[in-house]
Amino acid sequence: MKISLLKILGNSSPSVMWRLQTPQLRGRQEGMALIISLVLLTILTIGVMATARSISVSTRLATNVQTQNIAIQTADGTAKNAQGLIAQGAIAPTGYSGNANGQYVFNPQNPPVWAPSPWLATPLNWSSATQAKQSSFGTLPAKIGAFVVEQLPPVIQKGENAGSSVYGTSRGQTSVYRVTARAVGPDGNRVATIQTIVRN
Repeated sequence: MKISLLKILGNSSPSVMWRLQTPQLRGRQEGMALIISLVLLTILTIGVMATARSISVSTRLATNVQTQNIAIQTADGTAKNAQGLIAQGAIAPTGYSGNANGQYVFNPQNPPVWAPSPWLATPLNWSSATQAKQSSFGTLPAKIGAFVVEQLPPVIQKGENAGSSVYGTSRGQTSVYRVTARAVGPDGNRVATIQTIVRN
């Protein structure tokens, strides 16, 4: 059939020859369009997957930052709560000699009571009311933290009297306390610790 058509057409114009070859070329073009479409679809799928993964990582990072910020804010609120209790006299000034219930006397020869396990054989149990003072503040659900107060050596500020008989008497001296407040974020993994010096 093909030979007879060519014989019949003989010296036909190029446009007739083009029309005769068009069905074969169209089949090839449709095959190429399918391959190009598949390649573009694959690239688009990889791009969408990469975007989804990036969004997932960004969400996790934002959640971690928010959880850490909550822990820091809770520790800060706990430290301010402790400052208020010291200023009001709600924490007894005589309760430090027992070195318990969150009140300790600073000893420069020993690691601080709030130090982590590498420095202390038995680290402080922040959840125990006999080792740290528990602090709850804010509206429900209440923000909960814990703090310890260390009694530091008293200082004499400008204009104060050191005492007439023996240096070191409480008259005319300012009591100094170091408050260490600790809070854990909502996920239980993020921990924030804040220290502040209180003069009273």
